[in-house]
Amino acid sequence: MKIRILFITATIIGLAALTSCNNDTSDPIEDIKTNTAAIKKIEERSNDISSELDAFEILRDLNQEMKTVRNASLALDEQYADVSRKNENTLADDPEFSKKMEEFEQCLNDIDKSLQVIRENVKPYEDKEEVEKMIKKLNHIMITK
Repeated sequence: MKIRILFITATIIGLAALTSCNNDTSDPIEDIKTNTAAIKKIEERSNDISSELDAFEILRDLNQEMKTVRNASLALDEQYADVSRKNENTLADDPEFSKKMEEFEQCLNDIDKSLQVIRENVKPYEDKEEVEKMIKKLNHIMITK
């Protein structure tokens, strides 16, 4: 019985370790694509803002997504941080790298468009205290790193 419990415990710990390892190796571009889709949904929700609370919730959700986008962008930057000047030209000629960068640029353009729409939809509520605080937090996220 003790051996069975020990085996089950070891199996669960092993699975937990494998699961956490998988999360660390996710593709930053895929993460950004996922966040871009989530931001697009927030944009759609922002078209129906009818109160200060709605505006606050939209900005709170946007805040969370932008943190994730920032972290994914930093992870992408870290992947290529060790590339030397000599290898930059070779990397630029790599079709896979070029595709990744095009996808990244497209995601950033889509996010910018969504942010503009959300900004316009939140504008009537931006003088409310809670909404103003959330806008400041969002601006801080966007300008750091």
